[in-house]
Amino acid sequence: MDNNKLKVLREIGYRIMPTCGDCVWAEFPQDDWGTCGLHDYQHEKHTGEKRQLSIHKSGNCPQFEVATLAHLSHFAEFFDDGSG
Repeated sequence: MDNNKLKVLREIGYRIMPTCGDCVWAEFPQDDWGTCGLHDYQHEKHTGEKRQLSIHKSGNCPQFEVATLAHLSHFAEFFDDGSG
């Protein structure tokens, strides 16, 4: 990464927040919408098995668990898991 870019990102307090897009429980087969493997629900209008909860990549919940940050490359240092 360019050193000047890195300097500015650090100066402005740039952060990448934990979202469903980086969660171990999430599946996004084709686009920004997917399902959560941790949470399910009984659909009000349909009978049968419970369904996995539909989610968006930019969402978040308290049960977030990071899957991998490899796709962030040099930006991984800006990932903020909320632990301080």
